[in-house]
Amino acid sequence: MKPFIFVFVFLLTAFPGAYAQLNNSSNEFNLQYQFTEGDQFQVKQHSQEDSYLDLNGVEQRTTNQLDAIMLLTVTHVNAAQATLEATYKQINLLSSSQNQSITVNTSSGGKDVYNRLFKAMTGKKFTIIMRHNGIISDINGLNSIFDDMIAAVPEVKASERETLKKFLQSQFGAQALKGNLALVLPYYPDMAVQMNGTWTNQLYTNGFYNAHTDNYWKLTFGDKYAINLTNQAKFTTDPTQTVDLGGGQKGHVDLKGTVQGQYMIDPSSGWPSMCIIHAELKGDYIYINPNNSKRNVKVPVRVVKDASYQFKHL
Repeated sequence: MKPFIFVFVFLLTAFPGAYAQLNNSSNEFNLQYQFTEGDQFQVKQHSQEDSYLDLNGVEQRTTNQLDAIMLLTVTHVNAAQATLEATYKQINLLSSSQNQSITVNTSSGGKDVYNRLFKAMTGKKFTIIMRHNGIISDINGLNSIFDDMIAAVPEVKASERETLKKFLQSQFGAQALKGNLALVLPYYPDMAVQMNGTWTNQLYTNGFYNAHTDNYWKLTFGDKYAINLTNQAKFTTDPTQTVDLGGGQKGHVDLKGTVQGQYMIDPSSGWPSMCIIHAELKGDYIYINPNNSKRNVKVPVRVVKDASYQFKHL
C-alpha cells in the first residue's frame, strides 16, 4: 500500500440538538440537550476542505470532499448524561491533489484498497457519552474499528500498519472527534438565555489539529417554533505538538483563523434540523528534519472548509 499523501480531516458526526424551554413571561430560553431512550436520528453531512500549500512560490491545492450518513441511537439516559450509539451507514470521499486522486464509495462494490479500508468503518458501532450541556465526556470503540479497517487491507506491510493506525487515530480518533463535535454541537450555559443573549466557552482538542478554540455563541432568534444560534470562534493550533503530516512525515501545524457556525433548532423535537459551518485558517506546516532541527521545512498553508449537516428523526 502506498503511503498516505492526503490528509483527511472529517467532521464525521453530529448529535442531538438543543432542547429549549421558553419562559414566555421573561422571553428567556433554558437551553439543554434532551435525550429519550430508543430515539433514532439520521445525520447527513456534506463537506469540502481545500488546502493550499505554497511550495517554493507554487500553490498546490488539495481538495477533500465528504458525504456521510450516520445513524444515532440513544441507548441510555440519566440525570447527568446520555449514551449514544453511533454507526456510519455510508461514506463517500473524493480526495484530489495535482494529478492524483482517491475515490471512496462504501455503497459500491469497489475492491481498491481505500474503498475496502473505509467500507470496514461502516456498520461498526461506537459510543459517545454526552452531557446535557453539550460536552462530550467520552468516546469508546473507535480503536477496535481501526483494527478492523487495517485488517480489511492485508496487503499493507506489517511495517506500515502501525503508521496507518496512528494516522487513523489522529484523523478520526476520540480526541479529534471531540474537537469536531464541539463545532457542530452548541455548548449551552447553566443560566437562561435571552433573545440576542451571548455566552462563551473554551476548548482544547487533540488530533491532527491540536488547538485552542474560543467559542462565542449568540441566540439570534427564538420562539416556540424555531431557534437560531450563531457561533463566531477563534481557532489557534499548538505548534509545539508533533503530528503526522502525511506519508509518515512528522511535523507541526501552526495555524490561526476563524470558524463561523449557524444552527437551526427545532424546539418541539429537541434536535437541530440544520447546521452550517465555515472555517478559514492560515499559517504553516512545519516538516521536521530528523537530522537537523535547524533545517526543518516551513510550508505556508491556508485552509478553507465548508460543512453542512441535516438531521432527521426516524
